Amino acid sequence: MLIINNAKGRLMKLLFVRFYALVAALLFTLALPVDSHSEELGKIPFSVEEGLNAIGYTEKSALPIDGLKVAIIDAGFQGYEEWAAQLPEAQKNKIRPRTEFKTESDHGFQVLRIAHKLMPKARFFLYEIPLESKIFNKAMPLIVKDISNMGVEFVNMSLGRYSSPYNGVSASTKDILQLFDKYKVFALIAAGNQRDNYHTWTINEIEKGYIKIAGADATNSYSATIHPSASKTHSLNLYWKAEPADPPVTVILGQKIDGKTQIFHKSATNGEIQLDYIANNDPPKKRKTPPGQITIRSVAPPLKDKPYVIWIQPSEQAEKFVGREMTLAVQGSARFKIVGGNDGNQSYTAYGMVESPYVMIAGAFARQAKGGKNAPAYYSSFGTTLDGNIIPHVIGPGTFIVPPDDETIQGTSFAAPFITAVLKIASREYYNPKNVAERISTHAYLTSNPQGPQRSRYGVPDGRLIFDKKALSAKLAPNKIEDVSHRIEGSDIVFSGKISRCCMEAIEAQIVVAVSQVVTKNGQKTAQAIKGMASTAEQIFTTGAKDYDKFPFELRFNASKMPADVKELVAHFAVKNPRGSWAAMIPTEKPYVFTLP
Repeated sequence: MLIINNAKGRLMKLLFVRFYALVAALLFTLALPVDSHSEELGKIPFSVEEGLNAIGYTEKSALPIDGLKVAIIDAGFQGYEEWAAQLPEAQKNKIRPRTEFKTESDHGFQVLRIAHKLMPKARFFLYEIPLESKIFNKAMPLIVKDISNMGVEFVNMSLGRYSSPYNGVSASTKDILQLFDKYKVFALIAAGNQRDNYHTWTINEIEKGYIKIAGADATNSYSATIHPSASKTHSLNLYWKAEPADPPVTVILGQKIDGKTQIFHKSATNGEIQLDYIANNDPPKKRKTPPGQITIRSVAPPLKDKPYVIWIQPSEQAEKFVGREMTLAVQGSARFKIVGGNDGNQSYTAYGMVESPYVMIAGAFARQAKGGKNAPAYYSSFGTTLDGNIIPHVIGPGTFIVPPDDETIQGTSFAAPFITAVLKIASREYYNPKNVAERISTHAYLTSNPQGPQRSRYGVPDGRLIFDKKALSAKLAPNKIEDVSHRIEGSDIVFSGKISRCCMEAIEAQIVVAVSQVVTKNGQKTAQAIKGMASTAEQIFTTGAKDYDKFPFELRFNASKMPADVKELVAHFAVKNPRGSWAAMIPTEKPYVFTLP
């Protein structure tokens, strides 16, 4: 009997059996490998052209994007130099590595290949960053600042973080997300490829003091089966919705050896301290842990290439957990199976836990083996946040056959370039891409089954709208200026009016007025620049709102150098990016024509 005095002065009693002892009291059955809804999920790859067709774009293989700047933040770009050496010089010059490439990972290079195939006229900025947390957290502020300095509009980031779906996001993760807000750079972050390695269930049965695991088809079993890799390590995570008076919880790992199930690891937590009991190690390892969480790092079963099982045992009052949600996750080179199937829920990256106007999470779809319809990919992570928000926000094609070797690559990272391309074109009139995605995305490109959050919050950004300006304008309505008037104050013409515009969340914008003189040529009135003076005036505005409904504005136009013979004038209005040189016209009901006194 082990007695531990916790930080709150309470005693918890944890009973541990001798390691490698036969579990005689319980007859557990190893869970058989079961694919969860495999016939419904997408597994069949696309070519890049087929991927474009799958999002409604049927015009050409490459999207008509010129001047777009995209940053790719990834773990490695091995293979880039050899590939880039074969590009025409003009295309090679549009790709700029901004950090040294040191790792053996080629994941970032594979993302670049897909993105370059889609958008050959875009400019790409490549950033390799180590995954080790301290280095990553230190490097990201420098990288995002450089991205902003380069004038980049979109970031594709594939580096996921995973944490409890019930405890909220860590301070370091919030800091990373706030960088994109600070520098006004829009990031599409891959949702993750952890679907197969997550299972979430609502606890509905306790037996002999053990929490039963309910499979996707509601079948209850005592255990889950983990299938490790003989050559690589993995970790286990158990998360649940903790309450202050919860009893201690123990996770038990056992493996069948010579026909007998033997215990090789136990981890227990009281919500503050986790104790790890490992076979032949004495005393246990001790570390701090958040409530509702047990993490077992570098699991080492005696038979490294054979499956083992996991049981979950509260020390007492196990019935207190009934009705609560629990999530089991495997990280690394292992997979697990639940009797009744894994559901993959709550598997999304921790970056999806906090809503940001400059961050969106991208999932992936592929074709079903039966019928060839588009369905969420079998690996694509998803879930629902503490605030009830579905993650991912959007979903795009993510499984491809890549020439010349017909290699199959897959992942939510490869969906991000497709989503970037559509949003860039649809958002060209200086809208917030996330707000645009909400308006132009549809679930119509996906099969209706499976249902639920795996289909993403908004659906697939609709590529059909790229060349249908009328339909796109209808989706992005209203976009107009009304109630325009002017007055003269000294040498200034002061314009006032009201702007109605969608998709402007957290966007710092300028309202611009361009003033021209009206002249008659060949019997027709036309606008002409006024010689000898500036023709525009600007006002920066930010309200933080997603949509403006008759938002008042006032523009002061300096007319001190107005030629005396200019009498009739016309004013045109636009919205402009303060950091850019282009503007998007905003229509008025009719041209605002006026005369000077």
